[in-house]
Amino acid sequence: MGNWVKRTAIILMCVAMAFSAAACNSKQKEKEEAEKAKQEQIKQENEAAANAFIGAVEALPKSDELKLKDETEVAGARELYDALTDEQKELVPSEKVTLLEEAERKIEELKEKKAERDAEKKENKKAAKQAEDVINGIPDNVTLDAENAVIQARAEYNQLTDDQKKFVSQKAIDKLTNAEGKIVELKEAQKKAEEEKAKKEEEKKKKAAEKKKSSKKNDKKKDSGKKEEKKQDKYSIAKKYVGKKASALIAAIGKPNKKKKNANCATDGEEYIYYYDGFYVGVLSQDMDSPLIVQNVTKN
Repeated sequence: MGNWVKRTAIILMCVAMAFSAAACNSKQKEKEEAEKAKQEQIKQENEAAANAFIGAVEALPKSDELKLKDETEVAGARELYDALTDEQKELVPSEKVTLLEEAERKIEELKEKKAERDAEKKENKKAAKQAEDVINGIPDNVTLDAENAVIQARAEYNQLTDDQKKFVSQKAIDKLTNAEGKIVELKEAQKKAEEEKAKKEEEKKKKAAEKKKSSKKNDKKKDSGKKEEKKQDKYSIAKKYVGKKASALIAAIGKPNKKKKNANCATDGEEYIYYYDGFYVGVLSQDMDSPLIVQNVTKN
């Protein structure tokens, strides 16, 4: 009886130990399974994080097609990469990281170019405004006195580049072209007026010359008539001195143009012929002591 109890106790002990070992083995297995599941989850999370970055990079446009509007997407891809752990980064192919870096360089290049364009645009606007200020300085009521202002405004506009001219308002351009047209119109009117004035002056001079010529002609006629009249007057006066002293005749009508001495056979005195314009006078003295007396007056 004692031995049976002893054997039974031993058996029960062995069974208990078996159950205990089995329980320990089960717990170990559960622990290993849990660790394995945890690692699998970590792996999946790592792969998901890496794939999220890879997807973001692959969604970006090609480097030569990138625009500044893509900067947010590029920055987002960079944030995804920087958030990866070292283990996660090891799951990312190096070429994907290279794509990101190329995209970032392209964005920086585009930003630099934009900054240059913005600076150039600012300078273009400044130059355009200076030219426009000169144009706006042209008086609204354009006269020929404003010609220099118009010429200066055109010079200011013409020295602008094509890009700068884009910032000059159409209103200013219209004002300049209209002012130039007005100057041309005024100059043509001035030229026409000057030509008309010159024409009138020429006609006036011509008329004055003709009048002067006519006046000279009339004066010549008058002088000729006066001479003829004078001739007639001298002749008439001379006739009144027939029988009178030749000295009195000369005092009245002047000395003769010439005189000619004739041979005198009738008296002991002298005989002369006085020649005047249109007539001549014969004078004679009775002797050398007597005065010359007018004998006759005869027309040529």
